[in-house]
Amino acid sequence: MKKKTIAILYYEINFKNCYNFAKQLNNEYNIIFISTAFFDTLTDLDNNKKKLDKLKIKNYSFKDELLYFYKNINKKNTINKKYLKNFENKYLKNRKVADLISFDYFMNEKNNPREDVLFHKNKKKKFFLAECLLKKIEKILKLNDIDIFFSMSPLNFINNCFFEICQKRQKKFISTFVNRDNTITLTDNFGLNFPNYIKKQINNSNLKIDSNIRKYIKKKLLYSKKDSSNIENLFLGVRNELCRLLEHFLNLKKFIDREFNYIKTRKTLGVDTKYYYQRSQISLFFIHLRYILRSFTIHFKIFINSKKLLKTKKYIYVPLHYFPEAYIFNQKNFDEIKMINLIAKKVPNNVYIVIKPHPLFFMSGYEQHKVKYFKKMLENKNVLLTSPYTGNISLIKNAIATITFIGTSALQSILLGKPAYIMGNCELNYFNNINNFKDFNYDKNLLYTKIDNEFNYKILYFLRKNSIKTNHALKKNKLIELKKNLNLILDK
Repeated sequence: MKKKTIAILYYEINFKNCYNFAKQLNNEYNIIFISTAFFDTLTDLDNNKKKLDKLKIKNYSFKDELLYFYKNINKKNTINKKYLKNFENKYLKNRKVADLISFDYFMNEKNNPREDVLFHKNKKKKFFLAECLLKKIEKILKLNDIDIFFSMSPLNFINNCFFEICQKRQKKFISTFVNRDNTITLTDNFGLNFPNYIKKQINNSNLKIDSNIRKYIKKKLLYSKKDSSNIENLFLGVRNELCRLLEHFLNLKKFIDREFNYIKTRKTLGVDTKYYYQRSQISLFFIHLRYILRSFTIHFKIFINSKKLLKTKKYIYVPLHYFPEAYIFNQKNFDEIKMINLIAKKVPNNVYIVIKPHPLFFMSGYEQHKVKYFKKMLENKNVLLTSPYTGNISLIKNAIATITFIGTSALQSILLGKPAYIMGNCELNYFNNINNFKDFNYDKNLLYTKIDNEFNYKILYFLRKNSIKTNHALKKNKLIELKKNLNLILDK
């Protein structure tokens, strides 16, 4: 029987895990490696490709295409619209190349709060970059009959493109899905639905969920710290920013060292690689500093706005997202400001909408919304902004309902017996009682909705059973587990 071919889509940061996993699969599959962290192939000087070449393992990277792009970025480039159209017709099912660009975190500035990414003023340059990448993707597909694509980090233009090609050609695209407790599960549909092998276990099982399983799941998903007051939240926010400020200045040498490395790389490559990736490290230092100083302003704005929350009895809870999230950026309609406006239209004036910024925005140095982002949401008079330190569980418990794009809060909400609505498409689709927002209709009966969670606890039990505990480097026994789950998806 002919061996099937599996393409391992690797990033520079997870190359070691991907390479070790490929060794587990080597006897059963033909292996091809494809570097999908396409900007890192330049800054890392394609070191992992060199390793694979030395071992005589078939592999591809996008280094040559990117060098061509950067060498020609400031010239007048004619976009071959006919080629792009032909590529869409041949390889993409329900998508356009423009969609793939809009899904990509580094190629689309809409809803992207990263000020350290430099977007070219000429929008056509994105299509020029896309055309360079698509021609290489087409070449890979023509030279290899690939049956399965496997990715441990399914986000960016190349991953999205291969996923859409799999949809058109009915190939398997398998990726790891990171759970809330940092374990990983394999999924066969980009995390947009539940893995089929877990569905089968649920459907074929007469399992009764006992109290110990419920307690464990509740501990992981519904753990709640002691609620802090508005003034305590402000204190926590200010203390956090002071710590970040001190740490930022202590890290100044790292930024300087990285800047020298960047200069060396630029000399080696013969081109500047600043567009659609990162600005220089020195300017990055000041961008991160601006994030921290801005955070002080946001915490004080939240403190003033949150005073009203103490008197609020009726509200709908809307947690905001963190970036980047692969499953958000693989969807066309993600727009949080639009989301808040849609909710405001469906909710009576005496019902508030409580929004909460994601806590990670105040921990990372890379992403943060500007103050005007929140101001736009607060233009709706019944929208209130609460602190990232306000307990998620207590906000859900006191809310009428939870509405989110695809967040975990929807799952927490139904487990607590509160109605939940999502606007996006994700693995949450499979849970009972998580509804599509288009079916949302504000009614007093929302308060009395009864939710039966028996099926949901079954899902969480089987998810836990099939999850793989992970750390920075997957050990051999974990890689064997990963292979077992891969075979379950492939019905082997």
